[in-house]
Amino acid sequence: MAEPPVDPAEHLPQGKSTISRLWRSAATKMWDHGVTPQSIYRWTGPLGSSMLGKYVANRFAYLSKEDADDFLGYLGEISSATGSGEYAVN
Repeated sequence: MAEPPVDPAEHLPQGKSTISRLWRSAATKMWDHGVTPQSIYRWTGPLGSSMLGKYVANRFAYLSKEDADDFLGYLGEISSATGSGEYAVN
């Protein structure tokens, strides 16, 4: 008796890996068009400050509260300045 045909869709990665690929693809296209993390921060205004605060709290959880606040202030100031060297990286 012949086996039923294999559906290729059953073998595609599901869940997080597919979403990761989509985010990576979108980020690469944005980077190729001159969009940087700092420019996103500047475009989002007050929402950008909130997102940056969450990023610093999660990424640098090992820092003391005082150090994390200082780093957040520093990162916010340099990210809100007019873009210059960030465009040279590409």
